[in-house]
Amino acid sequence: MAGVGEAVESICVDDAKCVAGFPAAQMNLALANAVSMQKAMDQILLSTVAAAAQLTQTIAARCVNEVLSTRMQAAVGDVKAGTGDDIAYRQQAMKGAQTTPPQTA
Repeated sequence: MAGVGEAVESICVDDAKCVAGFPAAQMNLALANAVSMQKAMDQILLSTVAAAAQLTQTIAARCVNEVLSTRMQAAVGDVKAGTGDDIAYRQQAMKGAQTTPPQTA
């Protein structure tokens, strides 16, 4: 009967070790889960930054293309918009709008 007592004691010791090691095992699982989630967040952040950089580069390229494709005459025309000739033309247009309308009936 001594063999049965030793077997029972051995099982009890193993059970005690299992119960004692359970919090550590749970902590390891939680830590592994946290590391996995952090890696996933890092990947999301990396893809977001890459997309923002691509968008910035595209916008800058389009701006440069627009500036370079603007014709010189259009650029000069925009500068002339505030000169005396333009102001005189607008004054003449305003004089025409200020005339007295013809009498009706």
